[in-house]
Amino acid sequence: MRFTFAGPHTLASCGNFTLSGSQSIGGGGRPLIYEWKLTSPNSGQDATNITKVLNELSLDADRIMLPGTMFETDKSYAFNLKVANFLYPSIFEGVTHVITKAAEPVPALTLSSGIDLTEGEVFVSEDLSIKASAIVSTTAVDQLWWP
Repeated sequence: MRFTFAGPHTLASCGNFTLSGSQSIGGGGRPLIYEWKLTSPNSGQDATNITKVLNELSLDADRIMLPGTMFETDKSYAFNLKVANFLYPSIFEGVTHVITKAAEPVPALTLSSGIDLTEGEVFVSEDLSIKASAIVSTTAVDQLWWP
């Protein structure tokens, strides 16, 4: 089993927060089991609210989306994702991801490609282009790269 945990390390002052484990593989054609936890901070109204949302997620929830208003500025939050498969549903592999909510706007960078990367491979015979989009406040900048 191999799992991938993706998300930003800095949350913009007015942005929302998304973490994803959707690129994880190893379920043998069956859904993986996901367990999301906030490991730090472990007290305060913000931690209580975030923990409540995480506890209400179903076991097949491969991503979390939280409003930025749940986070306090200049405070770090550690999220732990544990993933298991149907063969060993009680044996989880886990990783921790730490984010900090910034006091100022932070550029949001989105990368995309015309190639379906869910299989995790690109062949030399295929054209590859990567599109990047950066958004700061209300300004957007798009770039396109290709070999």
